[in-house]
Amino acid sequence: MSSNEILVRSNRDPLFGLTAEELVAALRRKLQGRVREAYFFGGFAGGRLTSRSDIDLILVQDTSKPFPQRGEDFLDLYEIVPALDLLVYTPQEFAHLTENPTLGFWKSVAASLKRFL
Repeated sequence: MSSNEILVRSNRDPLFGLTAEELVAALRRKLQGRVREAYFFGGFAGGRLTSRSDIDLILVQDTSKPFPQRGEDFLDLYEIVPALDLLVYTPQEFAHLTENPTLGFWKSVAASLKRFL
């Protein structure tokens, strides 16, 4: 290791003290009636969490808000799990992205989606 490198080790619990079942139940309670559908993708969906993992979440909601502002309606979810990667799509956007996933990001997302609401 050179003098310019820093070794970082983390023992952070990616679920912040919750079991996987408790996380799913808490998110279901918070999202019930607020979204049409909710999905996990990535490490949590595939059972591959590490201390550096976040929880990847896609919400499908009827909204006219611009894409960058949609997550503002769900800031309360960060109270459950602070390390959250949240994407919010309209039903039409989500259908288009999952029916015809392109190479790269959406191909891997579509392959790992796990619906929980």
